[in-house]
Amino acid sequence: MYIRYTNYKTGMQLGENDSVLMSLREFLGGGKDLEDVPVTITPDGEPPAEETEEEPDVSIDGDSEEEAAE
Repeated sequence: MYIRYTNYKTGMQLGENDSVLMSLREFLGGGKDLEDVPVTITPDGEPPAEETEEEPDVSIDGDSEEEAAE
């Protein structure tokens, strides 16, 4: 879970999968001084886009690589 930098207080306990989310501007303006705190920096301070499933590899002739290997 992301905790926005503006909501983070020094000494705040973060969960195992928590991270302080900040923009590059916030990082340069003071966020870089955080110690022992996981941070996620994005250009606009918004959560990063979720990764989508990889599309299957398709060869030029339209057969997938798995089919071509058979």
